[in-house]
Amino acid sequence: MHRTTQALLTAASLAALSLVAASPAHADTPVAPFVQSIAYGGTGCPQGTVGQSISDVRRTATLIFDSFVAGSGSGVPATEARKACQVNANLQLAPGLNTFTFVVTQRGYAQLPAADSASARVDAIANNVSMPDPSPVDISGPATQDYAQAHSFSLALDGGTTGAVVPLDLSSAIALSQTGVPAQITVDSLDFELKPAIGVTTASPSFVYGSSIPTAFDPSYTGYPAGVQPVVPPTCTTSASSTSDVGQYPITCSGGDPGSGYTFVYVGGTVTITQAPTTITFAQPAGTTFGSPDVPLNATASSGAPVVLSSLTPMNCSVVGAAAHPLAAGTCTIAANQPGDTNHAPAAQVTRSFTIAKAPIRLTTSSTSGVASLLTLRVTYTTTVRSAITGLPVAGVPVTTRVVGGSTRTGCTATTNSQGVAKCTAGPVQISLGAPYTATAAPTPNYLGGTASGRTNVF
Repeated sequence: MHRTTQALLTAASLAALSLVAASPAHADTPVAPFVQSIAYGGTGCPQGTVGQSISDVRRTATLIFDSFVAGSGSGVPATEARKACQVNANLQLAPGLNTFTFVVTQRGYAQLPAADSASARVDAIANNVSMPDPSPVDISGPATQDYAQAHSFSLALDGGTTGAVVPLDLSSAIALSQTGVPAQITVDSLDFELKPAIGVTTASPSFVYGSSIPTAFDPSYTGYPAGVQPVVPPTCTTSASSTSDVGQYPITCSGGDPGSGYTFVYVGGTVTITQAPTTITFAQPAGTTFGSPDVPLNATASSGAPVVLSSLTPMNCSVVGAAAHPLAAGTCTIAANQPGDTNHAPAAQVTRSFTIAKAPIRLTTSSTSGVASLLTLRVTYTTTVRSAITGLPVAGVPVTTRVVGGSTRTGCTATTNSQGVAKCTAGPVQISLGAPYTATAAPTPNYLGGTASGRTNVF
């Protein structure tokens, strides 16, 4: 295999398929990345059989072949059924990462009998990375036809801090499947086009769950020279909607026309849907009295999810369903929480406090007297204490009785039992039968105090 570097041709010398030794002056200054030079060699492109042209901007080039022919037939050596041309394109890179598409269009002719077939392909190597032909040509006989096939290679090459020249090795090969029958396939030309990649991106917005989300997003571009815009903008859409769950959804860009000499690289963007905030509305509960019915609790969450209620003062009240149940007089504090879910953030805790007042009581009292000695009596006082709210007896209430205006000896103190009854006996004491007395119930943690009046009697 021989490799030879061919000089650039003017349009006139290309037409004559003659080679010149020096490149003509270019009207435009090439902008990296571009094709710096092309060298070639191989069984399909012997020296002196190839015409070469590179455009002024050095992003397109053409090789025209005189003898890139694979043939077979009677008396034709089998080695003639396969031909190849190795092409080395030296690429001048700009500093940093250079992203582009290198397109090789292979054009030729095939003449095949029945039961024969031919193939044409272009493989590439860059930075020691092999890139097999993404779109090889396969032709089955009988056939007499021209063919043209574009082979595209996406490249991302590092130009370093100052730019660099990097080789791109291309192998154009043709082959016939049989060697004993007359057939041929040719490569007439290879057209090269370096298309700088235009990155198509979008913003990557965030939306709260349930929000309206656009169906299309405006694209933005990286890689165009100043003042250059696409012929037809691509479209960028997402599948996310107001009902989509929390998460990330791609914005996908497609279509459009980047303009001659460019190719789109679709990067797109991402839609992020975040949890919706949750707020709790908790109505202030009404105050109540110990022993009264449960206090309704009205709390709702903006997400529509149920609110979890709990007592922060379990000695004074508990939560039963959607109500607060009084357990003792004092302050009852209820907490409302909502832990959130996939699409809703947890809510800030809301608390409400209300007062459980002491219950009033009702007292009934009676007395009996007996003669202790001459002119003295023993008086037994019986007092019953009940809740004025429930009517139930109240235990544990100290009750003190005393004759009105009399000394302490005329009375006594007792504590109500489980039946709400306090019973005690005073004396012997000199009192008049029918003397008025007062029964006084002391306040307790859950009940107010109270009094009742009676008269001493003889039983």
